[in-house]
Amino acid sequence: MSLSEEIHGSGEKKIFFIMGLGISLQGWALQKEYFSSLADYTIVVFDNRGVGYSDIAESKVHSTFELAVDASELLEHIGWHNEVNLVGVSMAGRATAPLKGMIGIALTALMPSKKNEIMAGMLFPETYLRVAAPSDFKPIHIPVTEFYTNKDVFIENSFVRAKLTKPTTLKGLLNQVKSVGNHFVSTDRLNALGDAPHLRILVCTGDTDNVNKLVRPSNSKHLSTHLGAKLIIYEDSGHSLLQQHTVRYNKMIQDWIES
Repeated sequence: MSLSEEIHGSGEKKIFFIMGLGISLQGWALQKEYFSSLADYTIVVFDNRGVGYSDIAESKVHSTFELAVDASELLEHIGWHNEVNLVGVSMAGRATAPLKGMIGIALTALMPSKKNEIMAGMLFPETYLRVAAPSDFKPIHIPVTEFYTNKDVFIENSFVRAKLTKPTTLKGLLNQVKSVGNHFVSTDRLNALGDAPHLRILVCTGDTDNVNKLVRPSNSKHLSTHLGAKLIIYEDSGHSLLQQHTVRYNKMIQDWIES
């Protein structure tokens, strides 16, 4: 299994970013930009199996455990054995549970514009999507109008990032969907992870994420309870906190690492 990764920076503080379902490492673009500008940090982003330039698994059984094994082997390959900060979103949050234990710490068929519109509705609340975009936003791939919204920003960024990677294949996406469908971590296992002395865990969620049943906020509350983790709830927020609240999200990670 060959994984495509990028390493940025040379600082002592290490962050290993794991992306969610069907999204390439380009999904971390705003985090790459922020943390690579900080001298104290080194970060790694990579394409999960089945996405971007990483291989597609040929195995018949697909699970988040396999994704965790991939991440663990990548950490071993780059020589990161301790003092590693794991940041996972959506599906990746499920993969980090077994990973912590191991290391001790159908849209593809649609036209890109239509697919991006559907994704926008799944990832963000409507109240956010219809708000005016930042004044410096200059669209290239969307019709020119006098009023640009956050939805326009998301669609534009999706076009730009798509050019930087390979399209996700239906097979690769379905394999990841199977991994999510097969995911299960028992309450006892969560409690054991929460009791591990070498782990500090932060859970965050948007309070409207449950609208499209991606990751219900109640699931995040369940995790925080049994992991003994700090829970941060973003108000009026959807599934993609790293884009809807980029500045706050990046600062949250930085503050957690440096606290």
